[in-house]
Amino acid sequence: MADGKDRVPPASPRFLFRYRDLVADTLPEHRRVIERRGWCWWGWWKRPNEPGHDAVWQAIHDETSQGRRVPIALFHSGSGEVHSAIVDRVLSPAADDFGQFTSLSPPPEERDGIPSYYRNSRHSRGWLRILSVSEHPIEFFGRFSYAAPPPLPHIQGSQLDRLAGKRILDADELRAMDTTIWEVRPSLSNDAAERFLTATQRQEGPLSAQPVSCTGDWLLHITDPHYATGRFRAEHQWRLEGEAGTTPTMADAINEALTRADRNVGVVLVTGDLTYVASTAEFKAARTGLFKLTNGLLGLSMDHIVVVPGNHDIVWTRADAYDYGAPVEVAPAEATANYREFFRAFYGFQASDQLSMARRFVFPGGSLVDVVGVNSSSLEQGSSFLAGMGRVQEAGYREAAASLAWARRTGLGLRILALHHHLALTDDLESPDEFHKGFGIAIDAPRVQRMAAQDGVHLAVHGHKHRAFVWRAGAYHLPEYTNEQWELGSFNIVGGGSSGSSSTDGHRNFFNLLRVRGSIVELEMYRSDPNGSFSRFMTWTAPLTVNRDGALTIEPWQRTDNR
Repeated sequence: MADGKDRVPPASPRFLFRYRDLVADTLPEHRRVIERRGWCWWGWWKRPNEPGHDAVWQAIHDETSQGRRVPIALFHSGSGEVHSAIVDRVLSPAADDFGQFTSLSPPPEERDGIPSYYRNSRHSRGWLRILSVSEHPIEFFGRFSYAAPPPLPHIQGSQLDRLAGKRILDADELRAMDTTIWEVRPSLSNDAAERFLTATQRQEGPLSAQPVSCTGDWLLHITDPHYATGRFRAEHQWRLEGEAGTTPTMADAINEALTRADRNVGVVLVTGDLTYVASTAEFKAARTGLFKLTNGLLGLSMDHIVVVPGNHDIVWTRADAYDYGAPVEVAPAEATANYREFFRAFYGFQASDQLSMARRFVFPGGSLVDVVGVNSSSLEQGSSFLAGMGRVQEAGYREAAASLAWARRTGLGLRILALHHHLALTDDLESPDEFHKGFGIAIDAPRVQRMAAQDGVHLAVHGHKHRAFVWRAGAYHLPEYTNEQWELGSFNIVGGGSSGSSSTDGHRNFFNLLRVRGSIVELEMYRSDPNGSFSRFMTWTAPLTVNRDGALTIEPWQRTDNR
């Protein structure tokens, strides 16, 4: 058509499947396989709380098993475009004895029919074998209606019934629904055209106390991946997603270690330095890699990942090369622009003014974990304050902590403070050359420690120095101020090293796993060989106790692995 849209698809789609381009250009990648194979496999990336849509899969299976082809449509939730496609075979989702949908894969002889960027993914819970995908988007909105109401979690049946036979008005209506599959049909003249407003369980902003249900029982902490491109490419030592070669990407290597250790991750926490020079190309590489790890390999949604920036993610100078000794020259809005655009593209909503995040996670068995993430790279001016030094804006911490009501210390959930810079020195003797960089520590570390201890924080996790680290800190009020209680509390600290930088001792990378098991916090530390596989090299535990005021407290780390 002249406007680049197919007004009438070859056959009217009966089912609509949702997707998004974050790892690769989805449709072109699948079309390439179709050109080579005559068909391709399309994996269904189910949302964590989404049902299995048994009726939809059964209907497609029944028709394709009789040799009939089924028309469907593919909805790009980013651009809002809809393309038509033809399906000739399916692998339907299967639930285990506990109602959890297991990972599926096409037969080994047909695995080359899966685009390479997710051929090894464990996330697909069902598969469509597609014969063709329309080159141009179809005119969908206003021309198609819901054939049946989708099973939306936490929405009353009486509300959902109103969707049957209602026109689908626009992409925003679909985006607001916590589902990836709809039954659709061409609209009739008497179909309703009202706007359907629904509350969704999906997080709609960076600060939220809405509980997020987790299917895995471990929290994966990665930091300082330093995705790098162009002339800084060597600063990231793993293969980038989409880059030629056979060595693993960082996401592949982490996932392989988790699979080997039989660890099921429910939350991912990233504590900064996603990039090397905060370029748009580097942020795109970071977005692709992190999305593949979380949504692709681990089967998580965007609700299950918390990200905070590091000093390499803030463009404080106008120089192309990163220079710790460069004076701060760029205004804050410009300095954070690339990170904010990454955040918006990654999550689908804007970052907070202070670049803070707050989430409340419910792990299997009922363990509650609160995470407050803060930007510790907020230095804005001063000739003696250089681009590598850290500082937390108090307002950033306060807004995130307040969103989780941390001022009340009677809760029995684990409280984690995530930031990029250190709250304690990590070396026995810091080099004098580190003076102008602030030794990697946040210059307001004592103030942050006091705020955290006063709010009952149990764990502080960080990155920055590329050194795996465990510590314990206690905080007291300043003596010159009158207080009824001088001791504010103690908390444990975990440093994540670097998950992807080549600038590490022995070119080794690290990641951590944390889990609450009853009254114990478990910490597993993983280390890689250069460009090789990760393996667990140290384990720790810290008991949790309830003090006489009814507040949950954490005891010192105890090493538990065989030395």
